[in-house]
Amino acid sequence: MNPHSFELKVKLVNEELTLELFELPPEGDRRNGVKPTLMSKLDADQMALVQVLLSKALRNGGYSISDVKRTRKAPFKLKEEDGIRLDLAFRGSKGISKRSRIEDIVTGISSMGREEAYYWHAKVTRGSDRENWNGIKAMRILLAGE
Repeated sequence: MNPHSFELKVKLVNEELTLELFELPPEGDRRNGVKPTLMSKLDADQMALVQVLLSKALRNGGYSISDVKRTRKAPFKLKEEDGIRLDLAFRGSKGISKRSRIEDIVTGISSMGREEAYYWHAKVTRGSDRENWNGIKAMRILLAGE
């Protein structure tokens, strides 16, 4: 079993730093040419708000937050649980401008048990777009009282 299930890539979009999180296919599928799936993105203006989860995920993968640079070419290889928590944070914070609500969401995701994080990840990724959005709204209400 491959210990790395996610990749985090640093991109420049209109000279702005963007993070893109990809879920890797199983090893056998990768050998057959199946490409990673883009799960979520995070713009530079929200990066500081999810830094706690981002730092932890990078540390668990043997990296440092200082490795996130505009010039970085190689993706960060992340463990499954760290990738799932980052995906929840990226999706949960998207479109929210109120800093305190994003902080509540990130704190809630950080404090979730593993099973709860996996449950919410399934709720926000495994259905139709409408079902996924309903899962994101439900998670936001639970964690930030939206």
